[in-house]
Amino acid sequence: MIKVSVVVAVYNVAQYIERCAVSLFEQTLDEVEYIFVDDCSTDDSIAVVKNVLKRYPVRAKYVNFISNNQNSKVAYTRAVGMKAATGEYIIHCDPDDYHERNAFEIMYNAAVESKADIAVGDYFSHREGTEIVKNNLYNTIPSECIKHIHEFYFFPSLWSALLRRELVEKHNLYPYPNINTGEDLNVLLRAFHYAGSCVHIEKPVYHYIFREGSLTQNNDYLSLWNNNISKNLKLLIDFFEETGDEEYRVMLNFLKFSKKMVLLSTKPAQARMWYEVYPECKKDIFKFKNMSIARRVMYFAFANSYPLLWLYYKALGRI
Repeated sequence: MIKVSVVVAVYNVAQYIERCAVSLFEQTLDEVEYIFVDDCSTDDSIAVVKNVLKRYPVRAKYVNFISNNQNSKVAYTRAVGMKAATGEYIIHCDPDDYHERNAFEIMYNAAVESKADIAVGDYFSHREGTEIVKNNLYNTIPSECIKHIHEFYFFPSLWSALLRRELVEKHNLYPYPNINTGEDLNVLLRAFHYAGSCVHIEKPVYHYIFREGSLTQNNDYLSLWNNNISKNLKLLIDFFEETGDEEYRVMLNFLKFSKKMVLLSTKPAQARMWYEVYPECKKDIFKFKNMSIARRVMYFAFANSYPLLWLYYKALGRI
């Protein structure tokens, strides 16, 4: 029986993927299915994986290589891998990151022991030569966790969450098509809504490498907003409003506020958009406890007075 299916969306990561593949093939859990989905890479990413696999022949029969017919981006590629999975649980690994060798064993055993639909692990964050352990969950009641996401730290990432495959298939918990930034968010918030229970592994199981130049570090913030973030946000808002659960209101306002922050990042014209988009979220700013009180005061002032925001940009020399 396959216990865990791990999905790796691959596109032009030849310089990083060897470390990722080694971390996966050296997992201490035996019954692991490996699904590498190649999104039409123009380098030798898959060849690198196959060379690594030669060192671990016992894993070969559990490895599935899939190739997209055309370059379709990460949301589609993740979904292809998830739909091919046969394991009891599904997890992802980004090809430029890597898992701890015992990650799947720890997470799977915790999920089975707790009869949980989701197991979430903490992680190492690597940035500019520093390594920081990030705690990644504060409440093991799934709906409560997301209803209070504005109060505590929670980094929704498919690589840190083991999802019961039955839950994924029953509720169609695949990334929204063509949403290639925040696809983790749209999958996991819906998963937490439907899940009966989750378990938190209070130790880091993953290494997240912050890398300049990645899609999430794209400096074309307006394009990022128009082509991905705003569309993803609209779909999530529609989903949670359709549940009819009023307790999701503050969480949704927090999502609106936090996601539109990209518009505040560079140009005054985008700042004007920040002021005008989703104005209703400003009423809940003081409930966003995972933000310092000083920032809440500043953003509340900006949200209620565009001249103050204009003066702020003037002081920064952007105008």
